[in-house]
Amino acid sequence: MKKKLKKTPQKQNKGKQAKQPKEKTEKLINVIALSLSVAFFMIGVHLTMTQGIQSSYFVFMISVALLFYYQLKKRKDNESSQT
Repeated sequence: MKKKLKKTPQKQNKGKQAKQPKEKTEKLINVIALSLSVAFFMIGVHLTMTQGIQSSYFVFMISVALLFYYQLKKRKDNESSQT
């Protein structure tokens, strides 16, 4: 004798469930980019005071590049949420 199992209805909010991890990942990437930008800026200031601007220039460029990346991601996220 085999029993028939009833299928339980699944929620229809599959789209919302799929978006939540992606949104959390994007927010995490934004926070990491901003934090690294601030950290590299502080390292650059320290190197400037101890060794001069020539040795810390590359660290400042990394900081600025991460800041630009953060701004770009933030602007894209705002545009996608408005549409």
